[in-house]
Amino acid sequence: MLTADMLVDLVRRFLLRDGETITWTKQFTDGPAVDIETSTRALSVKVAADRLRIGRAGWVDAVVVADQDVILVPRDGAPVHLNDRATAAELGPRLHRGDLDPVAFAEIVVLGQWPGGWQTVVVVDPPQWRGRYPAQAPLPPVEAPRTWRDGEELQLSFFASREYAEAVGGRAVLDVTAWSVRVPAGAPATWELRPVATAVPLMPPWPDATERAQTASADDWHEAYGRVYAALPGDAHVPCPNCGQDALHVAFTGPTGGRVGFASFWCDNCRYGLHLSRATAPQGVELIPIELSADEHAKLVPDYTLVTDA
Repeated sequence: MLTADMLVDLVRRFLLRDGETITWTKQFTDGPAVDIETSTRALSVKVAADRLRIGRAGWVDAVVVADQDVILVPRDGAPVHLNDRATAAELGPRLHRGDLDPVAFAEIVVLGQWPGGWQTVVVVDPPQWRGRYPAQAPLPPVEAPRTWRDGEELQLSFFASREYAEAVGGRAVLDVTAWSVRVPAGAPATWELRPVATAVPLMPPWPDATERAQTASADDWHEAYGRVYAALPGDAHVPCPNCGQDALHVAFTGPTGGRVGFASFWCDNCRYGLHLSRATAPQGVELIPIELSADEHAKLVPDYTLVTDA
């Protein structure tokens, strides 16, 4: 069981910068928790068993949080600072063995390697996440975390969002990123992220039609579709011909068991795109069943504006 004095020792060990000293502390018995003032800043440090999923793992004794810093105290072994990239990567074998929840690992990576803002979350339930924000907010489609194995390598994909205030005006906005994690057997994890949407407004003024004008021709869009199609089932990271963002998506809808249907090709950022009435889905790409209701299909393919030749 950690005490407030132990929390202070952990701060000294992992969080104090060169030349920084503790000048004042106030301890709280519940938690435990302690407020700390140093020569340069103030810290609120506490045991946060419920804030992060990793605290529920049987091999974890405690999770200590100080603002956006996380210190893990295992039942066996020495405490570690999870904001350190190499330290977080060393959790990969636990993820591979199955004694670490993939979402718990995602939370650690996002909190430590994508700092900033006043709230950063891993998207676990997309409809619930969308429901937290005003209907007018032009949020991109996101997916729930998923894991799969490619030979002996474990892979994890997920989305995360971060809320903050615009530097000018202070309007609340949100960034969305997509993450890919690879964990070879017995080796540290590696990951990469790509922006999906940047500075999405969460309050008025909302974007209007002039902010989402079509600037690229239909030929430009067909050329981009060809490049994206050629890379399937991989991701070619082709920039949107209209807005330049790496946010293009394609989905195929057709009869169950078939490979031919229609294709929806759109940009999550500017919400322009193409509809191709006859297209063959490449091997490895799952078709959306045409039998789905319109409401169910809309959860997978958002509304977007079809590009014109004008």
